[in-house]
Amino acid sequence: MKTSFFHSRNQQLDLIRQYLEDLRSEAVRSQPPHQIILAGDLNTTMWSPYYQRLVRKTNLKNARSGFGILPTWPTPGTYATIPRALTPLLSIPIDHCLLSHGLDVTDIHVGTDTGSDHRPLVVDIRVP
Repeated sequence: MKTSFFHSRNQQLDLIRQYLEDLRSEAVRSQPPHQIILAGDLNTTMWSPYYQRLVRKTNLKNARSGFGILPTWPTPGTYATIPRALTPLLSIPIDHCLLSHGLDVTDIHVGTDTGSDHRPLVVDIRVP
């Protein structure tokens, strides 16, 4: 992958962070406070400093916490250069669900193959 991909991805994460910070500022002024769920393909793992800054600055929590790593990419057989048997060893978690601390995850798991190069992250959330 070209370095421009990573630069672009990191810029997008910063824009998401700025948007969520603005949204949170607005939510603080509202009654009752808004709950936030950010879910999708962020193309980065939770070990990335850009991901960690997003979580820290927005005060969102990783839905995976306490449930394991739950890798979502790549799906076995998607890339001919990766032998199917090695895919589980090389898989990484780049699809995420981040949510407000007032929301509780009751279950989270990686869903079945849907034909994409990613597997879905299926999250059950309890809203108070």
